[in-house]
Amino acid sequence: MDSPSAPRRGAMQGDDPVLRGVVEMDETYVGGDPRPRNTGDDDAGDDSASGRGGGSRPKGRGTAKPLLLTAVELGGSVHARRIKSHRTDAIAPAWRAWIDPTAQLMMDALPAYRRIGQAHPSHLTVNHSKRQYARTDVDSGERVHVNTAESYHALLRRMVVGVHHWISGKHLDRYAAQAAHAWDHRTRDAATLMSLLARPAEPLPFRALTT
Repeated sequence: MDSPSAPRRGAMQGDDPVLRGVVEMDETYVGGDPRPRNTGDDDAGDDSASGRGGGSRPKGRGTAKPLLLTAVELGGSVHARRIKSHRTDAIAPAWRAWIDPTAQLMMDALPAYRRIGQAHPSHLTVNHSKRQYARTDVDSGERVHVNTAESYHALLRRMVVGVHHWISGKHLDRYAAQAAHAWDHRTRDAATLMSLLARPAEPLPFRALTT
């Protein structure tokens, strides 16, 4: 169950500034496998049936985990939201809302990203399927990667593992906003961060939280 601090998480959903300059886009699946059900048989030796060890659950695009889209401005803010698929029509609304048309995009070779990138004056890609994670662009001399976006994903995963242990797909956007707030304000002083406590937030009824 999501914690009673959900309204505070909602308060961390900021004003969504438009991202400019160099902007990285990437996506990731969020959430671990569910804990194996206890069958009561302490002597059972077959881990594959319980979901341990054998690892029969699909990963990547075959998984049932929720998919998170992230865009981060180098030296600036990060935006993230849950999307339904890797298709252009699922990614485009966030792209239009988040990113200035003049921004330079850096992304992987996902077909939807290539189509979106064509609307920008510059978009550079790396091909993760060919184990290419960073390169120097021959024409511009720029270093191309999505490592900054992946750093945000790492922050979110550590938050889940170290604090929440499990999060629901329904409230993924709230947790992503919490991680984005931590990212955006990582260099602020304590007094500025404490001002979050005075920020108004709509109450989240228990029924809305759990149904």
